[in-house]
Amino acid sequence: MAAAREEMTEAADFANELARAKTIGDAMELHQDYWTNLFETRMERFRDMTTETLDVVRKNSAPMNDAMSKMIKATPMDAFSGYFKK
Repeated sequence: MAAAREEMTEAADFANELARAKTIGDAMELHQDYWTNLFETRMERFRDMTTETLDVVRKNSAPMNDAMSKMIKATPMDAFSGYFKK
């Protein structure tokens, strides 16, 4: 919600600045700056969300990974020998 609120505020500021532009060049520069900033901000948020998601997945899958590792270590490899013969 905070991100949406921030983007709406930035969009309103952009519209106000665009309305005050004196030349087409000024308007184009404002336009480019706004979209560049919006893209960079969204990419940063996406990277943050991805990092947080990976942290949660790692934390929540750790017990299962530990259990699987123990099970694999406890199973003798010759138990799988029939699966790998031609």
